[in-house]
Amino acid sequence: MNEAFLADVTELHVTLNGQPLLDSVVRAESPVFKFIAPADAILPETGRGLSDGYWLYLPSLPPGTYVLNFGGSGSAFSVDVTDTITVQ
Repeated sequence: MNEAFLADVTELHVTLNGQPLLDSVVRAESPVFKFIAPADAILPETGRGLSDGYWLYLPSLPPGTYVLNFGGSGSAFSVDVTDTITVQ
């Protein structure tokens, strides 16, 4: 990912059922990897990539319904996502 884009992150947030989890967020970058995409994919059929970003470790959750809210912002973007997770 573009280093300048991630360097521009000025705010991150994450909650599970309203409880903050920002202490469980880490920035991680994968090694470069090769990929093969399906023939009808937008990306080329083969290539090299890497993953670089902010990741949340969520331990196994007991059965129930949870509301996960996460996002962040910088000078050129703002993201705020709310997901409902049902664990059976």
